[in-house]
Amino acid sequence: MSALLACTVILTAGCSTGGAGLEKKPVRESGETFILGPTRNTHGTYEQVTLDPADNPQAPIDSADFVHPEVREKYSPEQIAEVYQLGTNMMVEVGLDSPLNGDLTIIDEWWETVKHLVLDEAESEFYETFKQERVAFTAWQPWHPDYDSVIDYRYEPNKPRFSDVKIDPPRVLLAQDGESVALQAKVRYVAHLQDKEKNEHFTQALRSEFTYEFALADGQWLMNDYEVNPTVPVDGDGNEIQISKFAAG
Repeated sequence: MSALLACTVILTAGCSTGGAGLEKKPVRESGETFILGPTRNTHGTYEQVTLDPADNPQAPIDSADFVHPEVREKYSPEQIAEVYQLGTNMMVEVGLDSPLNGDLTIIDEWWETVKHLVLDEAESEFYETFKQERVAFTAWQPWHPDYDSVIDYRYEPNKPRFSDVKIDPPRVLLAQDGESVALQAKVRYVAHLQDKEKNEHFTQALRSEFTYEFALADGQWLMNDYEVNPTVPVDGDGNEIQISKFAAG
């Protein structure tokens, strides 16, 4: 499968994070790849996944199926490639495998690590939405959203919570404000889970869908809006299925 059609995820070499709480990710230039090591939330420590630079999909600039013509008219190929790479990285690293995915108790600490990725004018609105509605630009576990649930991700040092991560090529279109660029994509992956009541480990294929909008400010792409659809269990063909373990009791 070509890098254009899907991209796989690799793990970075592990190193001890030390200390307490989440580490702040360094500010990066648009398009630069994150280098991630172990991370943790109050449930445990795990190896955070990141896109393999060699497999990161290149923006299909000339394809109207992926990049709408109005985007190509407004922005240069270089600018589109930058926001495309930034968006695909963020969907996996900040959207899917965020420590907030599975632990809403760390929302304040998590926000400090990611707010540099958000447009200044949107920071306050984003934060208030996170606090009041408990909704962020991360994926959420698909089981009943009760944090005393017997189902949880499997947390093991030096091991990931997810594997076989593939991101479909995002569609790139102009946002409603006529200036921002929106990326829409589905991320498919295998989650490593545990049934804490039965002390059993199991895996399940899942799908998360993201729409991230970015504004160009002083030469840097920054997030200014988002929509995240609920994560759902899927079969081998990516079709949504029902899992009794995830149902509300």
